[in-house]
Amino acid sequence: MLEVWAVILAIYGLSIGLVHLLAARYHWGRRDPAHAVIVTHDHGAYLEWYLRSFAIMEDFRACDTKVTILDEGSEDETVQIAQRIIHHRNSANWEVVALSSTEEAEQWLQGVSAKDRIAHVIRL
Repeated sequence: MLEVWAVILAIYGLSIGLVHLLAARYHWGRRDPAHAVIVTHDHGAYLEWYLRSFAIMEDFRACDTKVTILDEGSEDETVQIAQRIIHHRNSANWEVVALSSTEEAEQWLQGVSAKDRIAHVIRL
């Protein structure tokens, strides 16, 4: 009986090792994370659901996504909502950039697109 349990545990341990080996091999060839930029102005309620959707997809796909929230001088709690979700998400790839106008947001986008690979720009 003890031999059967030892065989079961050995197979279980080998399976865990194989899964970790395959996962590490899969992650080695990955590129830099895709960059999504969300441009918003007074859309705190919508922004929360967009960020939660990004978090779910990031977990589901098991890959990092760089998310930047550009706030164009919102008067509601958009920045606080974004900061709260980023804090709970605990991700170094997510950031909030508070700007004062649409023109400033356009300048920021032009400056970043020259040096970074932006996959998506979402305007709320």
